[in-house]
Amino acid sequence: MTGNVFHYTAKGTIASYEKTNDGYETLVREVLSGLNDTIDYTNYDSDGDGYIDALCLSVPSRGNADFWYGCTASWWASTLPDLDGEKLRKLSDHTAH
Repeated sequence: MTGNVFHYTAKGTIASYEKTNDGYETLVREVLSGLNDTIDYTNYDSDGDGYIDALCLSVPSRGNADFWYGCTASWWASTLPDLDGEKLRKLSDHTAH
């Protein structure tokens, strides 16, 4: 597997995202929006199906492991920033080609 690493500093503290059940989705939307001018998200859809192939966020070790574990394969939000026409979906929604 190959990829790129991008740096983004979150607007809130790690604890501020942990206060709500959808805190990791809030953080993902924030990161994707914040890097939108830097990243061409179409470069991360290798099979051309309209979905980003993979996304990995690294959060500080001071975060609550029980909270952040839930984001390993979860995505409920219906609102996303414009990602150059690309979307996110959880692994269980992916149909193999």
